[in-house]
Amino acid sequence: FSIGESAFQATGLTSVTIPANVTVISINAFSLNYTLNSITVDAANSSYSSNSGVLFNKAQTTLHAFPGGKIGTYTIPNSVTTISSFAFYGCKNLTSVTLTNNLTNIGYYAFYNCSGLTSVTIPNSVTYIGIAAFSRCTGLTSVTLTQNIFFNIINDITFEGCILLKNVTIPANVKSIGFGAFHNCHTFTIVTIPDTVTSIGNFAFANCIKLTRVTIGTGVTSIGEAAFQMCIILQNVNIPRNVISIGAWAFDRCSGLTSVTIPDYVANRSQLTSIGYMAFRNCIALTDVKSLRSTDEVQPTSVRFPYSLTSIGGGAFLGCSELTSVMISPDVISLGGAAFKYCSKLTSVVFSAKLTTIPAVTFYGC
Repeated sequence: FSIGESAFQATGLTSVTIPANVTVISINAFSLNYTLNSITVDAANSSYSSNSGVLFNKAQTTLHAFPGGKIGTYTIPNSVTTISSFAFYGCKNLTSVTLTNNLTNIGYYAFYNCSGLTSVTIPNSVTYIGIAAFSRCTGLTSVTLTQNIFFNIINDITFEGCILLKNVTIPANVKSIGFGAFHNCHTFTIVTIPDTVTSIGNFAFANCIKLTRVTIGTGVTSIGEAAFQMCIILQNVNIPRNVISIGAWAFDRCSGLTSVTIPDYVANRSQLTSIGYMAFRNCIALTDVKSLRSTDEVQPTSVRFPYSLTSIGGGAFLGCSELTSVMISPDVISLGGAAFKYCSKLTSVVFSAKLTTIPAVTFYGC
């Protein structure tokens, strides 16, 4: 016999007894039952067992389901190596969970919307955290991620919507930060991305409205679409030399952003080839995009792009009303429409020799 996925989700159960002949229980079978206090398994069942009202596999190496009505703290048994997907899904009464040093895998949506959870320490035994594992944990204020050479990815929307989460230390050995990993973490103030990270996913830090400082590691090669969109008090950004592309809307509406620095002197030549569509749209305080071709900084209120750049997307600097001059680097062959639209203080532009077309409304409102 089997119990299907979401079979008893949100049904108002208070207790569940699993008979001996049930051999398959699919994910999410008992979630969102806020009155469910215990899941009991017949001792003769060959596939499942229970401990303190919590559902496990027979060997108790996998935690399958935590009752949504349980209140307070919980310590996961030392035998557990895997927390199943949706295991704690919507357990809003859970205030603290202790993860053991034998744990290696945390499934997708495992702690989704556990709004009462305030802090989590991920042991260094963990090698995988699934998509949205801690998403919408709106009471979560701190997360400790410990270094593990096998923990390489912060997955898509892992901490999305953790609106009280202040800071997370991203450990070395992480190589990629997924789509929306920290999207809508409203109280983030500082982010340090280690040198091991090569890619920052789309919307990774979007709408982190209190983010004031970000350090992007030297290993990063791509900054995804809308990666820092609406980080409205972020002031300065340094683009490391290995970044090849800045995605569409990457810093869109970062209205407090005043300067962007791109290294481009001989010893540290920039690899940047493209700035995406509306990448810096409505960065209304932006006065200085510096491509450092010597150790001397360029004058404020100017835009000077690195020699490596070949493409500037449509609307890339639309509404950057404090910029006064633009120097388009000599290898730029593609300039998108409205790239400098409404740059109302712009007084001078130096064009690339390879540019053959100035598209519609490129300098409209200048």
